[in-house]
Amino acid sequence: MTNKIAQNLLAWFFVFLLLTVTVQPVNKVVTAIFAICLLTPAVYINNLFILPFLKEKLIVFMGLFAANAVVFTLISALITSAISDKVFDSKMFFNYFGIMLLGLVLGAALKLARDSFTRRQEVHQKATELSDNRGEVVTSIFVKSDKKIIKIDFDKIQYIEAHGNYIKIFTEEMILTPQTLSNFLEMLPPDFIQIHKSFVINFNKLKLIEGNQIVLQSDAKLPIGKSYKKAILEKI
Repeated sequence: MTNKIAQNLLAWFFVFLLLTVTVQPVNKVVTAIFAICLLTPAVYINNLFILPFLKEKLIVFMGLFAANAVVFTLISALITSAISDKVFDSKMFFNYFGIMLLGLVLGAALKLARDSFTRRQEVHQKATELSDNRGEVVTSIFVKSDKKIIKIDFDKIQYIEAHGNYIKIFTEEMILTPQTLSNFLEMLPPDFIQIHKSFVINFNKLKLIEGNQIVLQSDAKLPIGKSYKKAILEKI
């Protein structure tokens, strides 16, 4: 994934450099081209690195989203001002900022819609595969970790923890894989239940509940989120 990101950013840089050298933004159309060139990496960074925090850490997401918009707005306005006769002022900043916010919101909305559609397709395909297996029970899952594909038996999983754009799967060892917690939960059997915005447990590994903590058979202690406690008690 790192190589793909580097290639995309490098390609964008050469396109923008070519436009900067060959075109002068003397009218609204050409100025819009420059705005789009700077909007593209802003949306790319937002969708790839910032959007995953939306469901897990809302405050972090809002901070990073705002910082991304401000930084690329400043870059866009300053470069446009430097290569044209336009004066950088508050009016230019807020005009570019409005365009940047609109682009980031639309880009994020399209990615969320696409991801949701993709997940529905995966769930439908998985259900079809299970039906084709004539009742065969799926007992394991394959995950990518450090350039390897690892098979993990469901009954070996103690719990899963969200970790930015990754999740930590705790069995007898810890396995780090690039996924979001909510997406991974959809691929797990009903024995797995979310107890906190950052934690999912294997219910069969539950040892006891102590106040607002869950203790697993491995003696790991995990917090219970207020919004998840009712579902946990109902499952018990």
